[in-house]
Amino acid sequence: MTIKDSLVKHGEVRRGLLGVTTQDLTPELMTAFNMTNQQGAAVSRIESNSPAEKAGLQAGDVIIAANGQAIKDSHDIRNLVGLLQVGDNVDIEYFHGNEKKTVTATISKPEQAQLAGEKLHRTLKGTALTATQKDQIEGVAFRTIAPNSYAARVGLRVGDVIVSANRYRVRNLDELKQAVNSNGALLINLQRGEEGLFVVLQ
Repeated sequence: MTIKDSLVKHGEVRRGLLGVTTQDLTPELMTAFNMTNQQGAAVSRIESNSPAEKAGLQAGDVIIAANGQAIKDSHDIRNLVGLLQVGDNVDIEYFHGNEKKTVTATISKPEQAQLAGEKLHRTLKGTALTATQKDQIEGVAFRTIAPNSYAARVGLRVGDVIVSANRYRVRNLDELKQAVNSNGALLINLQRGEEGLFVVLQ
């Protein structure tokens, strides 16, 4: 399924979860892993209880193919997994040390990490935030907003997506945390449907 197909069917791009963090296979890593293969995605982290962990993948493994498609770098594996649907199987060919192996993992639904707004900035007490990707826009959405909170009084709405904070691009909760100074004013750029607006929280 292509990104366009996923948008038509679901109204958004649904990212499946394999549960691996990968990095490009550099010459230095090739030497460290004692490998001669020059292409692949090195697994640097496995999420606990993820499809990847259940399939037996480990940090230090190098993925070289998935569903018969050669994996040249991290970008390839992210793209392939991101277009699979929950419940789809993916056949993964990889090196574990010098041993070539193949496993099958079943893509699962990503868990949505949430952040209580007050842990980010004093003006966001009574809100909860979560990373989102909708209509090809990556950002951090307001999942809940208490009716009598400061956020509600300044006009923020559930579903508003923060795409920048203090003029820094925001695509996930980690980037939002890095952009926010909890003691200063907070300038956020929101995407609301097809509209964009700035809001200053102080």
